[in-house]
Amino acid sequence: MHNLFSKYHSQTRKFLSLWAKKCAKPLRGGNRTTVIGLSLYFFSWLAYFFWFWSHAFIVNGNGGVSAQHVNLWGDWAAHFTIGSALAERGLVLTSSPFLLDAPFSYPFVADMLSAILLRLNVDIFTAFVVPSFIFSFLLVVALFLFYVRFSKSVAVAVLASMIFLFNGGTGFSYYIHDIITNENKIETALNPPRDYTNIEDQHYRWISVITSMVYPQRAFTMGFPLALILLTLILTHIEEEKRKKKPLLQKVAAQITQLFHWFLKKIPKTPTHSFIKNKSLFFAVAALLGLMPIIHTHSFLALFIVLFFWMSADLYMSKKANTLKKSVIQWGIFVAIVAAIALPLIHIFIATNVSSSFIQWYPGWYVGNDFPDETLLSFWFKNWAVIPLLSVVGLVVVLQRSKEKVRDFLLYLPFFVLFIVTNLFLFQPFVWDNTKILVWASLGFSLLAAQALVHFWHRSAWFKPLVVVIAFVSMFSGFLDAYRAIRFDLHSYEMYSAEELELADWAKNNTETDSIWVTGTYHNQWLFNLTGRQAVATYTGWLWTHGYDYYDEDWDIQTLYKHPQTNSIVERYGIDYVVVGPFEKRSYKTSESLFTEGYSVAKETPNYTVFKKE
Repeated sequence: MHNLFSKYHSQTRKFLSLWAKKCAKPLRGGNRTTVIGLSLYFFSWLAYFFWFWSHAFIVNGNGGVSAQHVNLWGDWAAHFTIGSALAERGLVLTSSPFLLDAPFSYPFVADMLSAILLRLNVDIFTAFVVPSFIFSFLLVVALFLFYVRFSKSVAVAVLASMIFLFNGGTGFSYYIHDIITNENKIETALNPPRDYTNIEDQHYRWISVITSMVYPQRAFTMGFPLALILLTLILTHIEEEKRKKKPLLQKVAAQITQLFHWFLKKIPKTPTHSFIKNKSLFFAVAALLGLMPIIHTHSFLALFIVLFFWMSADLYMSKKANTLKKSVIQWGIFVAIVAAIALPLIHIFIATNVSSSFIQWYPGWYVGNDFPDETLLSFWFKNWAVIPLLSVVGLVVVLQRSKEKVRDFLLYLPFFVLFIVTNLFLFQPFVWDNTKILVWASLGFSLLAAQALVHFWHRSAWFKPLVVVIAFVSMFSGFLDAYRAIRFDLHSYEMYSAEELELADWAKNNTETDSIWVTGTYHNQWLFNLTGRQAVATYTGWLWTHGYDYYDEDWDIQTLYKHPQTNSIVERYGIDYVVVGPFEKRSYKTSESLFTEGYSVAKETPNYTVFKKE
């Protein structure tokens, strides 16, 4: 065994050296300035995300916990609810923590990772923040590697990454307006009073990827970089196979299979064995892709479209009949592996709650529907400036240089298809959620736009000022929102009071894990957010966007708070505890005095009373 691992260690070192040379290939011929520039680029993003996540949740002056960004305050309550339920009731749930006895329909892996940390006695805020910090920075790295693999240019990769991360349109014009109209212009310039990619009354809805996805959407923050890594490996495989040299992926597979050589020796050395061994990492990518529905469902949908065109490109390049046959077999096995893993997961965790309200014909997206006075041209210019148009120019530039025009056209085509699909169909009841598909179109558009800008930069000195202006217009709104996100003095939102944190600790230590509760249905309710206990119904906004039929439960909750002795409701749901607090009193017109018969006081604090059903 010692010799095996010594040999494996030696081969691993050789592989890592090879991998470093492969990744550094675009850097060959570069100079020290390029290396220093890249180091500063990655360090800047690492420092930025570290600063944000280290301040994301703070203990405020009242002893409670405040979220330092509105989207964390709004979205992470749902993630806390899922994560605490996974930690308390089981790492895989079949029933929803959002609605009693309803199927669980959500990509939960990111929250499961935090649940594991909770089980290791890590406090809930650290358990959620640390993985998000890691995956935020991984996104920057994966984005760069994907772009540098696609373009073979460090300059294009960095510029494309910046365009993607600082997405936005002409909203910065309102920043200039705010400075001009404010008496203290310097203070306004240094302290932006609002977001500039999210101005709904002016129809700006392609919100900063950083503030609307990387920060609040934990499934995206984990799933998107993992999907980029899978795409990069697949692209590497396609390119190296066509060069007829031993692919890097095969060398990776060799290192993996070396550890298990004792097992492989037991398998007969057939042509099938050799084929599978050489393609083992490619098929491992397929297995990971099959898990994507429960990591990030929207990325799985986008990857399905992207890989359909990439597979077509790969098959097109297989000129000879023998090569075409091998490619068909290879992709057939790939698709079979993905389907074998993904379809059961989709059936169990996703499709169980998808209704006709999820996918609808919705031409124009916001245009002509929510914003009837907009045109597609005016809406997209506001929201994305010239990036869609520049991406078309970039595609022309790429095809002019390409020796395999059909192949390269097919590699880029899916990003345009995704953009068109976003403008034709609605994928969830909440209109804005189409951006979860649009972000994949942005992945390709940002790359093509960067290629166009770098092309024009090198074409003539006269183009350089124009390139700078276009880059500025394309990124300044997103940069302002990313900057404003770390100005914590400009925004802070109490999420839980000290009293609510105390109640959550009490409930976890003194009530049954499988107990059923009735509480107010607001999003940052301490009970279902922090304890993993099951409420009859949680925040109605989640229930609506996830497609649940929750109206009977909502009506029964309102009835119970007004008439607590309605035993039919208590028996129907098996209710153990009822929370009466400020929200319940205000929204349901209830009071503690109504619970004198059939209930006992389990816990009482200045603003809350928890009643136990006798």
